[in-house]
Amino acid sequence: MKSFRTPLALITSFVALPAVVWAQSAPTTLQALAQSAATILNDGAVLLITASVAVYFYSIAGNIFKMSRGEASGDDLKKTLYWGIVIIFAMVSIWGIIQVLQYSLFGGPPPAATNGVVVY
Repeated sequence: MKSFRTPLALITSFVALPAVVWAQSAPTTLQALAQSAATILNDGAVLLITASVAVYFYSIAGNIFKMSRGEASGDDLKKTLYWGIVIIFAMVSIWGIIQVLQYSLFGGPPPAATNGVVVY
């Protein structure tokens, strides 16, 4: 039972961390609220894409292991490779579309400062 508590606490801390960080500074305008929500969703998207890539490689390794034992054919591996790449491409594309909308609707990224001069 001890081995179950540690991963559960770790997962709970990663889920609660964005809410704690977001609660530290309350937004005062609707635009600030929308940007805060977009930041939280962006962080969640990064987490989901990272998890999906890890699951993708795990399933590829599992299919290769099954093929080496003769339990599966090469068609299972081909399907996993094909659909995994399609799904990861779709997730990254949707993430990019959301960022384009965020930058175009909410004023874009903050301006970069170089040597005291603000570049727009």
